[in-house]
Amino acid sequence: MRNKRILFGASYSSIEPLGILHLSGLARDCGWDRKIHLVKDHDFEEFFELVKDFKPDIVGFNVYTGNHTQLAEAFVRLKKDFKNIITIAGGPHPTYFPVETAAYSDYVVMSEGFGALKKILTESAPLGILPMGATQHFPFPDRETFYKNYPE
Repeated sequence: MRNKRILFGASYSSIEPLGILHLSGLARDCGWDRKIHLVKDHDFEEFFELVKDFKPDIVGFNVYTGNHTQLAEAFVRLKKDFKNIITIAGGPHPTYFPVETAAYSDYVVMSEGFGALKKILTESAPLGILPMGATQHFPFPDRETFYKNYPE
């Protein structure tokens, strides 16, 4: 039996996506296989190819206001093409617009997401909007997974 798999996504930036690296570190510490993908110019085609090849159980995406419309469209397509994948949206946009985000995501993580992600990974979180709980210790970032595909 294979390990559970999670795919983290974010918009491409020349700045290290430290939040995603910490979340990936948490998934690593929980025994999950993981990949990280950065979407350039709102083009999700490579992202969908990775979903097809990696076959994640969960897809989580860091969402900013400005990429929320494209992410909503991508998550709708993701659910259509891969019905069993669980989706998570976190980041600034879901924190400020959780109800809107819940229309296209199984889980909406508001604010710091370490506690919420751990509950999702251990299947102890209810579907829907997950408000911030008690602050958690930052997991050691998963730079190894990230820099395999993004050495620049």
